[in-house]
Amino acid sequence: MFAKELTELDQEETINEALDLAFDRIDDAFLEGRFEWVDQFLKNADVESMSISLLVGILTVTAAAESKLPHRNEFRDRSESVIRNRGRYDDKILRDL
Repeated sequence: MFAKELTELDQEETINEALDLAFDRIDDAFLEGRFEWVDQFLKNADVESMSISLLVGILTVTAAAESKLPHRNEFRDRSESVIRNRGRYDDKILRDL
């Protein structure tokens, strides 16, 4: 449900709302200790359907918990591939993420 709502907001070009939703839900999950829920979201996320802003936002909000999210590196790699395929990759875009 979260992934669908997030993607719909992102595709409707309401990126600020999509980012707010992502940050709020993921941050709440971390506060509740639900790292596995976030990790499953990262594992199953359809990165092809997400905007670059949303991909970078999700990587930003999950960076602090990287050690508790086994699928985060895979999500990052898939995100980088999407960004490169869209011709928008820059060495700075994913630095430190």
